[in-house]
Parts: sequence; structure tokens; C-alpha cells
Amino acid sequence: MKLILLGPVGCGKGTQAGLISERYNLPHISTGEIFRTNIKNGTELGKLAKSYIDKGELVPEDVTNNLVKNRIAEADCEHGFILDGYPRNLAQAQFLDTITNIDLALMINLSEEKIIERLSSRRMCSKCNQPT
Repeated sequence: MKLILLGPVGCGKGTQAGLISERYNLPHISTGEIFRTNIKNGTELGKLAKSYIDKGELVPEDVTNNLVKNRIAEADCEHGFILDGYPRNLAQAQFLDTITNIDLALMINLSEEKIIERLSSRRMCSKCNQPT
């Protein structure tokens, strides 16, 4: 199964992806984790992504797309995966369509008030940028 979870920040994509991943033994893939892994491992794409991140800029789509392409080509994705928050726009969706077939996309909706409530209570580690 190749699944995409879409929705605004704070809607629970990561939580739901984790639950689905565990239940169906599928890798949970988020672009944030892809960036961190490639930066940590010093890959060429990781270095390129870091150069933008360090300047506070968005990583260009071609870099993000190639990082996702490389990640879903890994052996653990052979039987499927869950994409958390990717694609974020039509161009990324069109790129994804050229490299794989998606079985299902789920959109998680949440009220603006609930999102603000959830995000206001989140704490992030300043070193690793992970929720604490």
C-alpha cells in the first residue's frame, strides 16, 4: 500500500502515520526526517538542502523531490510506504506521479481553533527540532 496523508500542520498526520505504519509494517516517511537523515549522513542532496535551511530558506522543489525519490527507492519501501505531508503542491504531486503509483490519499481536516490549540501546546527540542 502506498499512502499519502495530507493536512495542515498540527492536524495529526504524523500521529496517524505512525499508527498506520506500526499496524501495517510500512515505513513512515516525512520530508523533515528525509532532510535530517541526509544532512546527518552528509549526502550531496543533504548538503544542498542544509545550505538552504541554514539560510532560513525553503529547500527548492527539485531537491525535495529527489530526496523523496531516493527515499522511496530504498528496499524498505518495496511493499509500500506512508508519505506524511508530501506532496505539498500540484508540482510535487505531478512529480510523484512520474515515479510511483499511489493507492490512497487521505486529507485530515481540523478546525483552525483546534490547530491553534494543538500547536500552542507543542514544545520542540532546540537541538534536534523534534517534539518533546
